[in-house]
Amino acid sequence: MTAPADLLARADALLLDFDGPLASLMPSPVNARAADAARAAIPGVSLPPDVASTTDHLAVLRYVAEHHGDLTVAVESACTRAEIDAARHCSASAHAENLVEFIHRRKLPAAVVSNNSEEAVRAFLDRYGWTNHITAFACRDPHDADRLKPSPFLLERALRALDVRPSAALFIGDTLSDVQAAAAAGVRVLALAKDPQRERELADAGADAVASLTDRSAL
Repeated sequence: MTAPADLLARADALLLDFDGPLASLMPSPVNARAADAARAAIPGVSLPPDVASTTDHLAVLRYVAEHHGDLTVAVESACTRAEIDAARHCSASAHAENLVEFIHRRKLPAAVVSNNSEEAVRAFLDRYGWTNHITAFACRDPHDADRLKPSPFLLERALRALDVRPSAALFIGDTLSDVQAAAAAGVRVLALAKDPQRERELADAGADAVASLTDRSAL
């Protein structure tokens, strides 16, 4: 496995997941409230037990997009409102400031690649004065709710926007779906792990490097 610093040094462009590497968007109980808001947008719809009880608002959106396509807009709107509200109050992640400074110092093209809405990403970045360091946004599109990560769709969109080859970019994410999406897009991935168990899972999934999500010195 490659050292995180080596991956960063070799990168000609950075692709950044939002929730995790940049922001602690929805810690408990914020995540549960967002999922409740997504379900409240579709009263009367019978949901399977796992979707009815999940604290992941995007799991609700995925299910509705797949099984009740005509209701997707309503759930998408509820998810976006919840994300924007969270983005206006959440904390920056441990590595966020250093990553933004790295982008600025190296003059790297950078894109946020997120299953969250662009409105929420921009609301967060504007709070910290970081928006102008991001070249492109490849975030959830209301019309493509079925093509979120682990699909490579958003990463491929970011690569086109930055006009860089997959082999020249580095994606920084913190979930198994991030690792899977990067592999499908042909992009190296630096995975950030919240604990030792997740570190093993991300390494087993094929991450090129794994570092701590919470240790500021890990990168």
